[in-house]
Amino acid sequence: MYSQYLGIDQIIDAYCKNEMDRLNDYKNAKYPLDVAKNILKLLKYIFKNNTDIMERELSVAVLGDTKLFEKSYRSRIYNIIEEYGCLDVDLSTLDKKKRERVILEEYQVYSNPSYIYFKGDVELFYYDGTSIVVKPDIPIAILSNVINRVEKIKVYSKQIVTVENLTSYNRINDIESTFIYLSGYHNTAKQRFLMEIAKNNRDVSWFHFGDIDPDGYFILRNLIKKTGITFVPLYMDVDQLIKYREYCKPLEQNDIVKAKTLIDIQFYDTVMKFMLENNCKLEQEIISWLGENNKRALLNSADQ
Repeated sequence: MYSQYLGIDQIIDAYCKNEMDRLNDYKNAKYPLDVAKNILKLLKYIFKNNTDIMERELSVAVLGDTKLFEKSYRSRIYNIIEEYGCLDVDLSTLDKKKRERVILEEYQVYSNPSYIYFKGDVELFYYDGTSIVVKPDIPIAILSNVINRVEKIKVYSKQIVTVENLTSYNRINDIESTFIYLSGYHNTAKQRFLMEIAKNNRDVSWFHFGDIDPDGYFILRNLIKKTGITFVPLYMDVDQLIKYREYCKPLEQNDIVKAKTLIDIQFYDTVMKFMLENNCKLEQEIISWLGENNKRALLNSADQ
């Protein structure tokens, strides 16, 4: 059974070879036969999938039951991908359910439809000749799979700001900026969207506004790595930590490890060293909430 699934994907190969080795050593397989069969069918479907699909659609397509994937197989599939794949994002700060969701979205499997939220001075041109005009006071959300129907995205703003959290996205405003809500670690659909914008708007400046903590900078680094866009952190400097010191939280052990890792690779190590020396981190919602009462030009806040 396991040998029949070899050659489909590297993760499937690694999983199957490990199970075959266990059986050849007269050990029990990790999962009972009926469960293992379903796992292999699901892995094959997921790795061959190239369109957005909901979890319940995947469940009924492979297992014949809309709820069985969520109930019995989602965690098992995630565990196999985590164990045998090469994940280049640090999801340790997320709870298990969110980690599962983030990884499955990389393969276009969603628990709910994936929307991309943005607001600013933007126009979307579709292949059928239609277009949509977006303004700073008229935000819009589009399904991620609709991006394939967009021929061109024209941004008339001076800069684009990606935002990590929804509360801050809803709060922050600037008539000269276009804001895009990312929801933490961005998925493949959002990567495509950002890269499509960059291709058609080469003179636009790019910024990222996220939590001022080591994980926020890991998200920034992942964003740069996955899209190839030179993002500059916005409202994420030492001055913000000083200004809102009373709202800062102490670092956890996981934060300390991540900060030291970023210092070692010299990725905004000045901010990381300040966090370690002062045992502090800050959520971006504080800045977007209090900062709206004292607006200043976005570009002047980007100096790290």
